Amino acid sequence: MIYKRLNLLSFGKFKNKQIPLDEGINLVLGNNEAGKSTIQHFIQGMFYGFFTYGKKRRGYEELQEKYRPWGSDEYAGGLLYEADGKEYLVERNFSETNPKVKVSDFLTGEDVTEEFYFNDVNRVHEPSNHLNLSKIMFKNTVSIDQLGVKTEDNLAEEVNNLMANMDTGFGDVSIHKAIKNLRASAEKIAGKKGEVRQIGQINQILEKIMQEKDNTDAIIQNDKQRKEKIDYLNEQLQQIQESEVAEKIKLIEKYEGILGQIQETKSKLENIQHIEGFDEETYERVLHFENEVNNDLEALKGLKQKIDGAETAIKEMHEALSKNENAKNIDEIRQDYALYQQLKEGAYTKTPSVLENIALVACIVFAALSIFFIFKNMVVATIISILITIAAFVYTFLARTKNKNMRNLDICRKYGFAEEMAFENYYRTTIDEHEKAGEKRILLESKLKEYSALKDEAIETKERYEKSRGAFLSFLSGLGLDSSASYRETLKNNQAYHELKTQLQHFEILRDQTMLQEEYAALKEKTKSIQLDHLTAAQKVPIEAKEEIITEISRLKGMSDEATQNMRSMTEIMTQIKELNQQRDSLLLEYGALNLAAEVIEEVAKEMHTQNSPVLNDKVSELIYKITNKYADIKLTDELNIVTENPQTGFLIPSDNLSVGTLEQLYLSLRIALADLFAPNVPLIFDESFVMYDVKRLENVLRLLYAISQKRQIILFSCSNREKQVMDNMNIPYNLITIE
Repeated sequence: MIYKRLNLLSFGKFKNKQIPLDEGINLVLGNNEAGKSTIQHFIQGMFYGFFTYGKKRRGYEELQEKYRPWGSDEYAGGLLYEADGKEYLVERNFSETNPKVKVSDFLTGEDVTEEFYFNDVNRVHEPSNHLNLSKIMFKNTVSIDQLGVKTEDNLAEEVNNLMANMDTGFGDVSIHKAIKNLRASAEKIAGKKGEVRQIGQINQILEKIMQEKDNTDAIIQNDKQRKEKIDYLNEQLQQIQESEVAEKIKLIEKYEGILGQIQETKSKLENIQHIEGFDEETYERVLHFENEVNNDLEALKGLKQKIDGAETAIKEMHEALSKNENAKNIDEIRQDYALYQQLKEGAYTKTPSVLENIALVACIVFAALSIFFIFKNMVVATIISILITIAAFVYTFLARTKNKNMRNLDICRKYGFAEEMAFENYYRTTIDEHEKAGEKRILLESKLKEYSALKDEAIETKERYEKSRGAFLSFLSGLGLDSSASYRETLKNNQAYHELKTQLQHFEILRDQTMLQEEYAALKEKTKSIQLDHLTAAQKVPIEAKEEIITEISRLKGMSDEATQNMRSMTEIMTQIKELNQQRDSLLLEYGALNLAAEVIEEVAKEMHTQNSPVLNDKVSELIYKITNKYADIKLTDELNIVTENPQTGFLIPSDNLSVGTLEQLYLSLRIALADLFAPNVPLIFDESFVMYDVKRLENVLRLLYAISQKRQIILFSCSNREKQVMDNMNIPYNLITIE
């Protein structure tokens, strides 16, 4: 048998939670109060519910209220499991008012609920056929609670029944119940002290007949006494007749009280407004419509917040980009900084201007003319040419020197800085801001797209909201309610109305059962002048004795008139006494036989238990040795108390003398052994069962569980990583499930 999937639709803290499970070991990790114990009890509840065990009337355990979801009327779940090559889906509604269980063949979808056990007390099917365990055995073998070392009170009885029947093949027969039935049958014959059963009834009859015999013997001598007794009985009869009148008056008062309740209920009905057809199903539909409207409205509000946030972000991005765009032209700054760097490194060479080229040409031409004029002995022309040559040379020299010696401070002053370091910082800051502005533009474009998408989604959501709101108002209008009407109050009024109608019908039936209107009128007229207090005070003889008194008076009168003629013969009386004595002797013989049968069954059951208990002892001993590597000989009493042999001294040690950790390990071994005996295929569940184990024993028990997991599924619940770390270190495969 394998649990395939848990569907916690609405259970405890979980809502629509699905937990898939695998074969082998499933490790469920979660912090304290994450819901591990909730999941464990969910599995138990899917098979057995949370009904009180072994009661004759339906009741509920504390777990029923503990795992009821807050703020939700739904309380349900599903469990998919595999058994005998088929998959079954169990669906359960945990509601107290309408508990339901459905089991389906998961492959075909066929409803197979009727194939499972029906609990006559709880009035639901109990889908535990494949477990083959009672609820107590389930909780104390395959499902181990957190730190649960002790077994429940009824476990010993159930285990002993199963062990006693192991050799007979009748595992469903309760030895305890058979013995109990035999004892009960014996008690019907002769009950406990003070109880009147069959033999007691015969003794009472015999006593009356013997009294009749004595009376018959003294009938003539006691004629006078009989007449006195007749007078006394007549007085009692008079009292009974007065009591009957008092009872009639009380009946009239009861009838009038019922009439008052009927009138009061009718008045309440007249003051309650109700709408026909508005039932819980309609209410659920109204809630569904309302939830749709509220969900759309909440979604619209959420989108409005997101849109407002996007608008604010876009505005801030625009402002940041605006500040950066007001700065100087970035290309001009880069050109000036490049020139600044060239000047700083001495690598700058400026192209000569047109005037500089003309001055250079003029300098060369007039220098040549000066030489020419010197050879021609033209003094004036020579002087003029030399002066022009000197002027052209000076201009060219000064222009070239000025360009070559341009200072970097001119560039710094252009941007308002007196020092080169300040200009360099300004340049780096400006470039960084420009690059960041580029990133902001990209973010701005993304934010604008997001803003546009949010606007579109808001439009769609608003249309959906208006549509769902219109449908909601239309549905309310169809029920005769307007948008301001309280449909919850309407449902409450309808429920109150139907309850009052039911009460009214009950009172009317009770009125008709009490008496008819004509009888009431007649009795009222007859008793209108009688005082009830006087009649009640006079009553001393129970009304039920009326017929007996009348019979006794008639009998006594007959005996007085015809004492000998109406007297039963002594032979008849003695014959009846003899028959009653024979009946009593026969019942006493049957009583002894029933008690003897119970004692024999008890002895046989004890002998069978003695024969089969070594099997359980061996299993427990084998398991505890694998865990502790110390204790190897375990013995179990009839009450499942554990006694272990000290491996050093050979003495028997009661479980109370062992450490808490060892005691937990012993009871864990007992539960696994019981599970192997009575439910070898049912998955094992452990909830924080190894908290008290040291690392070595934890390794031993996980190694043992890994071996067991080759044949049956195991589910471990833990709030720490101890089990995970140990299994990882030991290369033990497992399916990890994490719950928040």
